[in-house]
Amino acid sequence: MKRTFKIPPAATQVLPTSLKALATLSAILAPALFTACGDKETAPEKNYVRPVKVVEIDSSTMERIYEFPGQIQAGQQLDLAFEVPGKLTTINVKEGDFLKKGELVATLDTRDYQSTLNSAKATLEEAKLERDRNQRLFDQQAGSKEAVEKSIRTVQTAQASYEKAKKAFEDTSLKAPFSGVVAKVFVDDFQNVSANQDIVVMQDTTTFEAVIDIPETLWVLAKPGLSNEKRTKRSRPEIRLTALRGASFPAKISETSMLADPKTRTFQVTLTFSPPADLNISPGMTAAAVIHWAGEAPGGAAMFTVPVGAVGFDDAGKAYIWKIDGEKMTAGRVEVQAGEVTDGSIGISGELTVGDMLAASGIAQIREGMVLKRWQP
Repeated sequence: MKRTFKIPPAATQVLPTSLKALATLSAILAPALFTACGDKETAPEKNYVRPVKVVEIDSSTMERIYEFPGQIQAGQQLDLAFEVPGKLTTINVKEGDFLKKGELVATLDTRDYQSTLNSAKATLEEAKLERDRNQRLFDQQAGSKEAVEKSIRTVQTAQASYEKAKKAFEDTSLKAPFSGVVAKVFVDDFQNVSANQDIVVMQDTTTFEAVIDIPETLWVLAKPGLSNEKRTKRSRPEIRLTALRGASFPAKISETSMLADPKTRTFQVTLTFSPPADLNISPGMTAAAVIHWAGEAPGGAAMFTVPVGAVGFDDAGKAYIWKIDGEKMTAGRVEVQAGEVTDGSIGISGELTVGDMLAASGIAQIREGMVLKRWQP
């Protein structure tokens, strides 16, 4: 049996009215609700402080560290020899002895040299007497000017012979030219020696040297026209001694060869250093020279080393960083020139200086003037 329901007229009038009221209420409340929701979404954005890793530039150059083998030498070494021949009468030193400057090392038999000196002295005195006699005669108009001039030349010749004989006599004594250690003795007492024959080797061990060879492939990267003092400041060389378990000492560049060895194609560099006096360091010990090789951007601009994460690239491929204001902690974009990437670091150059703080994480989300804070792990 089919049933039919009818809606009373009153109900058909109430329903639309209720729907209209509900729609009206929704229209009134919706903007307020959406506005409130919008406030909750945008309020944090307005006061948001982005945490980022911060890196501070603490080196003015991008550098690589190179190590070169070397051998320790005395800071000063000299082979001592007599300038005249003769028979040794005394050797006053032994190997390992320490001598002060001016101390006697060895002597030759002086008899022949003493005789020559006495003869030269007598000849000089006689020549002076003859000169004086001729001068008196000339003053009395009893002698000639030619005789005076001849006697003057004779005195000059005799004086030169005397000076030569005197020096030869003095050269029979060999003295230490500086304070140092006797490293080697080559002769024995009463031995006949010739002029310039090595007698002893002396070394000044208050300072030491290490000579290293720089390959030409690395040499061409060095900045030209610098003094050794400036090269030292840029490369900060060190000497590490194998025998002292790698103990290192600051060094200075004292000599730099400008000509390559024709066989090895290397350039010789001499480093000097002064180890503590209580360390027993001797010439011949093996060592390594450590050089901090500084790089530069084209044009001579300083290049800095920063983490790779601190450098971004725009759509045009230009590199940039976010420099952080130290007081306000706000970000400012700075375009830079990017260099070589090594071990997670990249070289950059531009309007930067030591002490600048850079954002090193999340740089793609940073905007100009954004307030940042150090990220704390």
